[in-house]
Amino acid sequence: MSVKYTGWTKGPPAVRPYGVCECRGFFLPSQAWFAPAGLDSFTRNHKDIRSGFPPLRSVLGAYHASRAAFVFKDGKSQADYERALPMLREYFSEVRRTGNIPFDVQRAASSELRWWIVHRDRRLYPEGALAEACAGAASELYLIPPGSALEHGRLRAAAMVVRDTCAAAGGVREQNWRTIDTLLESCYESLHRELVLPSGLRTAR
Repeated sequence: MSVKYTGWTKGPPAVRPYGVCECRGFFLPSQAWFAPAGLDSFTRNHKDIRSGFPPLRSVLGAYHASRAAFVFKDGKSQADYERALPMLREYFSEVRRTGNIPFDVQRAASSELRWWIVHRDRRLYPEGALAEACAGAASELYLIPPGSALEHGRLRAAAMVVRDTCAAAGGVREQNWRTIDTLLESCYESLHRELVLPSGLRTAR
């Protein structure tokens, strides 16, 4: 399965914790459990999404993220899923060392794993839980109020739902990818708008 992505890859310099493709979280775990060759595709295309990382740190980041996704995809329970946390912490440690936002690595890793879990077991959660989990992950990473990231989370979750629904119905077609691309572009444009706002104008929650 090829990875389709268009959209914002770099935040404004003053609020840029990393320069990698913002969709790494969406496509990495979803490929891991929907497509056997997904992570191989991620690795082949890594040169396209490592902007902002020094070369060695880029490789280390990809290694830790890939390990986390493989561990997660084999999980059957909360305890199994949490085995991915050490690798996610290593990944976000690389992100933290590369960027200029002093986010908490443990909290960022936990919030990342949270949306992976909600995405995978979406039917077990109330409507809106995936959007809130995605918003929470952005909130932890960029140190903004969760309410400021809600539109971002809603659009990101919508892109995942389109992908999941189409895959379950027989396959994701080109027009479906165009819809996903549009949602992701809007998703990260929304986040970008929040990041450039003065902190006093952001939505608190």
